[in-house]
Amino acid sequence: MMQKYVQQLQQQKDNNPHVTHEFESTIKKWVEIDNQIKKANEAIKILKDEQKQLGAVVITYIKKNNLENHDIGLGNEGKIKLALSNRTASITRKYIEERLTKYFNSASKAKEVTEFIYADRTKTQSEYISRSKKKS
Repeated sequence: MMQKYVQQLQQQKDNNPHVTHEFESTIKKWVEIDNQIKKANEAIKILKDEQKQLGAVVITYIKKNNLENHDIGLGNEGKIKLALSNRTASITRKYIEERLTKYFNSASKAKEVTEFIYADRTKTQSEYISRSKKKS
């Protein structure tokens, strides 16, 4: 796979004298690291899926045995306990408009205020390297 990138870089270097050996080496290293990150993320996803499945088993056991208010010691690894978290749904444009319609009792006023809120939102730009693979 890396050989294809080397060949493509060589072709680009032949067509563009600004592609230096140092730049070519930097690109190769970047691609190698990108590949390593992708492999690591795949491994992490597998581990997280397994942890989620095991977590469901642990939660079931804790509830079945009335251990909700107990810390379960893990020796040198610390302790675990069942915890609850509350999450609030994200605020969407649709949600804002619906709530404002209810508040003002006017769909047109709600739409006007929603447009006002969204009109002046701060926008930021950032640069990044995008990698796409050729379709075989």
